[in-house]
Formats: sequence, C-alpha cells, structure tokens
Amino acid sequence: AEVFALNNFFIALLLFITIVMARTKRLAVVYFGAFICGVSLTNQHTSILVEIPLIIWILNVTKIYKDFRRLIATSAFFLVGLSIYGILPFFAIRMPHAGSWGNVTTVSGFFHHVFRKDYGTLQLYSGNDDLSEGPIERTRLWLYDFSFVQSGNPSIFLCALLGSILLWGSSWNISRGAHTKNSTNKMKRNAKTRAKNMIHNEWQTQRIGRIVVVSFLFYLSIFHSLSNLPLDSKLLFGVHQRFWMQANIFCFVFAGVGMTKIGSKIMTFGEKSGMAIIVCWSLASMTHSYYRWIEISDQTSNTYFSNYAHGILDTLPKNSLLLINYDQQWTSVRYLQECEGVRSDVTSINLSMMSYPWWSEKIHLYPEIVFPGTHYVRENTPQWHNGGFTFSELLDANFNGFKGRIFSGGQLNFPDTNYLNNYTEVPYGMSVQYIKRSDPRSVDIEYFRKRSLRIWKTIAKFHVNNLPSDDKYSEKTWEWTIKREFYHHFVTRATHLLDMAVSSDSGSTGVLKSLVESAAWLEVAQMHDKYSITPALKKNLGIAYMNMVRNKEGGKNAFLPDVDDIFSDVGNKEFMGMMAKKQWWIEGVKKDADWKSWASNRWSDTWGEFLAMEGADKEPGYTQVKNIYQEVMMSIRGTKLQHARM
Repeated sequence: AEVFALNNFFIALLLFITIVMARTKRLAVVYFGAFICGVSLTNQHTSILVEIPLIIWILNVTKIYKDFRRLIATSAFFLVGLSIYGILPFFAIRMPHAGSWGNVTTVSGFFHHVFRKDYGTLQLYSGNDDLSEGPIERTRLWLYDFSFVQSGNPSIFLCALLGSILLWGSSWNISRGAHTKNSTNKMKRNAKTRAKNMIHNEWQTQRIGRIVVVSFLFYLSIFHSLSNLPLDSKLLFGVHQRFWMQANIFCFVFAGVGMTKIGSKIMTFGEKSGMAIIVCWSLASMTHSYYRWIEISDQTSNTYFSNYAHGILDTLPKNSLLLINYDQQWTSVRYLQECEGVRSDVTSINLSMMSYPWWSEKIHLYPEIVFPGTHYVRENTPQWHNGGFTFSELLDANFNGFKGRIFSGGQLNFPDTNYLNNYTEVPYGMSVQYIKRSDPRSVDIEYFRKRSLRIWKTIAKFHVNNLPSDDKYSEKTWEWTIKREFYHHFVTRATHLLDMAVSSDSGSTGVLKSLVESAAWLEVAQMHDKYSITPALKKNLGIAYMNMVRNKEGGKNAFLPDVDDIFSDVGNKEFMGMMAKKQWWIEGVKKDADWKSWASNRWSDTWGEFLAMEGADKEPGYTQVKNIYQEVMMSIRGTKLQHARM
C-alpha cells in the first residue's frame, strides 16, 4: 500500500515542480524535477506516463536540448534519481537474502528485473487477458468510480470538468505577483547573480495549464490501453482501482480551479452573502467526505494480517517447510519472520518464485532444501527435460529431510497429479500437509479429528474474535480474502472429516462423533459467512445428516455426541453458541429425545435447499442426490396419506 501513497506524493510533487519552474524559470528547479522523475520511476513505473508529456513540454519551452552542458546536467540528475536501482546488485552480491525477487547480479538479469519482464513491462497481469476489458470500458469505469464512488459527489466531477476546460482554453496566470518599485529595483540589483541560474529564452508559460490537461489525458488513455487486469474479479478490480489515484490527483487539481471560478462568481452576489455561501459549501463538502470515509479510513485496529500469519505459523511443527502461493500469505508470513523474528525455524518459500528460470541462482540461499533441478516447471515439457523439476519431485526430495513436516498454502502453479499417487493432502488449519498414503495416520479418523481440533484452537485465538467485517472490507480489499480463506479452511476441515466418516464402517467407534462434528461445523460456516453457502456445502451437510440417521453406533438409544466448542475457550461463546439458538439439536438433555428424527428433518430441509439452488445441477452427484431425495419424500407423503385414510 505504501507504494501507491508514495507514488501519489511524487506525482503531486512533479506537478508542483512544473508550476514552480514555470513561475521562476530557474534552472535549479529543472534539475530537481529531473531528479524526482528518476526517483519516482524506481517506486512505480506508471509515473512515466505522467512524466513523458511534462518532459517533452519542458524540453520544448526551455530549449535546453540546444545547450549540451545543461542537457547533460539535466540527464545526470535524472540518472542520479534512477540510480536507486543500482543498490540492488550491490545488496544481492554483498548481502544475498532468501526471498528476494529476481537475479540482479548480471546485466541481463538486472534489466530483466527493472523492466518487470516476469509480469510484462507496464502491465499488471501475467495471466490470460484475452477477454480483458478494453480502454474505452476501463475509462468508463474510471469515470463512474471517480464521480460516484471516490468523490461521492457528482458535483466534484462537474467542477473538475469546468476546471480542465478553463485550463485548456485560457492563459493561466503563473506570475509571482505584481512588481512594486522596490521589488523591481531589487530584481535589477540581483540580475547578474540570477542570470547564471536562469534560462534566457522566452518560455511559453501561458499554456502550462494545457500541458497539465494533456498529461492527465495521456496517462488515462495509455494506462487503460496497457492495463490488462481482468476487471470481472472484484479483487483484481480493486488492484486496478489503485492506479486511478494517479489520474484522480489531476482531477482534484482541476476541481480546485473549477471551484475557484465558481467561488468568484458567487462573490458577485455580495461579499458577505457570497462568503457565507462559500463557507457553507466548503463545510458541507468536508463533512460529507468525512462521514463517508472515516470508517474505512480508520485502520487503528487492523491487525488482521498479523493475526492471519500467526494463525498459520503458530500451528506448524518445529523445523517445518511451508510452501506458499498466495500473495497475502507470502507477504504477511515473511514480515513476521523477517521483521519480528516469529518462527524463524520454519522455512517458508514462494512457489511462484521457484517457477522462473532465474531461480537456479537462488538455490544456494536455501541449504536446508534439496532442489532436484533448476526451477519448478510443468511435467513433460521442454523445461522439465532441460533440468527443471515438478512438485512431486520436490516432495520426494525433501520429505524425509523434513521428517514429513511439509505444508502448503495456496494452489499449485501447474497441474501435477503424480504426487497424489504417493501422498495425500490433509487439511492442517490454514494450510494443508502432505502425508504419505502408506502412513496409517492418513486414514485414522480419530487422529485427524483430535489433531485438527488442537490446531484450530490455536487459530481461534487469532481469528474468531477479530475477523474482517464484510461491511467495512469489500471484495476489492485484501482483508476480505482473509475471512474467505478462514472459512474456506474451516469448511475444508469439516468436509474432510465427513469424507473420512462416510468411508468408515457406520458401526465403528468414533464415526458418529465425526459425523456430528462435521455437520456442526458446516452449520456454523453457513450461519456466520454468507459466502460459504454454496451448493457443495448444502450437499455435504445433507450427507452428514443422512449418515447420522443411518449410523448404528450405540444402538437405538444412543445419545447425540457433544460437539467440542474450541472457540468458547478463547472468549467467543457466541461463535458456536449461536448455532444452538437456531437449527442445532437442543433436546439432547432429554433421555427420550429423538435426535434422529431431528437429523432426518434437517436432511430433508438441507437437500431441498440444495436442489433449489442455482448451479446445483453442476455439482458432482447431483442426479443421485435428486433421486434419493425424491424417492424418500414420495415415500413420506405416501405414508402420511395412508395414515390419513386409516
């Protein structure tokens, strides 16, 4: 986030420098502007789209390219600002560090990194963008976002439109003020001194307002032509939206000019009445903006990413290997490890970084890991035949060395089913663990249930009382992904437990408790998280209730096993306590309670909801579920009809 804030500062500073330079005509300001242009490029490449029109204009009006010495000096200041990139090879050679991106120790690798060729120069997305929106649609979305979302007041856009027209069509008075007799004499006395630091040709400063408008239009059009992030994803839309701040800076400058013009017209109604209108207008605008943004801007209690990383790291065994492939997981985990020294015994590594050819130059930074090739590639490809390795080969090479303590967060870069022949993915809190299929623990239902409960008890300390609010954090924010991932793994644990229970003998000891617990966790997920209410969840919840009814463990008089409420131990009695107030079994304290009838009713309700959901027919097993449900419901109706006739 600091990249965008710093970029906003640089863009605003460049606009300010341009105005100051036009007013003062001082060569020192030109040099300083060149330096800032270089520095801003090291922070964010898109600043070049603002710099290009300004640089062309400056070269044109100053004719500095005709003076070789001054041209060289200006270029030198630009390169000095850009030279911040130069420290990358120095640190890479003198202080190589695990987790650093790219190989900048060679000339080709350095320029490859500077131009972001791994993602695409001046592009935001390295995936398939064939169906991505075009520049016209992106401009339309920006216009709507600025007018109705960011400013929250269409009148701001109208003021900006007026201001841009004024700047384009009229001379902008950029003089430093009227010269008095004394100031004129003072200027004459210092003429010789100032002449050395000024450019003598006539500057066309009257049209500086026009070049500001041109810079805005240039940025908006070129950026929207190059940007390729698919905007149908709300999270990616939020990422794209952050680059609009650069254009919005110009719009707020335009709005200021437009408001000034409107204010001058209002003052013609009379000094007192005009001033009263302007003050009321200003206060109303500020009050509206304050109450619109204060809640989302208040991040004083935002510890979500710290809690998220703790919820991952604190559950892992000592000396584990954590393979990461989510941006928010990589940055938050790495921050805790590198900056706060949390769980330094855990080796964390980014799967995506391993997929680039330059990874072979990083292998020596991870002496504890055995890499069976140069970099991570797709199987049966030329890269694989030329020395790359697959995910399954990486697991095989390191499983014994890490004593089976290998975990993963995120999806694999490439499809790789070979490792599933020897390994099984077992949910492990907010990650998964790879266990060999030959290990008896991989099918031990009670071992998984108890161990996963202990893991989630640790996670609950960091998350249950402090998950991001959907009202405050929309799908466009990274905080939103934390809550989604929490419930994704929460549901995954329940469905894995359910799969193990369904695969076991219905009369085996411990199966009923696992069925009840999986049903309870799925109920909790759909109660607290609207995004968890999917056809898959409804289908699995129905399966859990159906197998509870069929289960023969304990005989006819079996009591419904209690569900371990690990969340109340960390001060949140409502997390699972709310469940008892709604559809969960609350008659279990009665000796003659018929919980199987209750489970049967929950089964029929849940599968009825599943069959009515949009997209349910795409869910595996849909036809089988539909046939069972219809057969049972017809049987129930037939029985009721028969009783009615009797």
